[in-house]
Amino acid sequence: MLKKFKLIENVALLFVAILIGIIVSYVAQIFMYAAKVVFNFLFFNEILELKILFGEYSLNLVPLLICIPASILVSFILYISKLPRWYGPADTI
Repeated sequence: MLKKFKLIENVALLFVAILIGIIVSYVAQIFMYAAKVVFNFLFFNEILELKILFGEYSLNLVPLLICIPASILVSFILYISKLPRWYGPADTI
């Protein structure tokens, strides 16, 4: 009787693990698609271009204008959380 209960419990656990894996993979795909759309909108949109020309080269300032406030925000959050030290991108994420 106990062996049958363990088998049912293991099958239920396997089913739940598969279901959660499928849900998480769909959410990850949606996130990747949304990040791609936002990236293309910000960096390849002709309306949002702010260019400086250096001869035949051009420099788009939009990534710089996005990264500076983002880095200030991350620094502020790390300061508020009072981490003893920054261990890398995983702490930022």
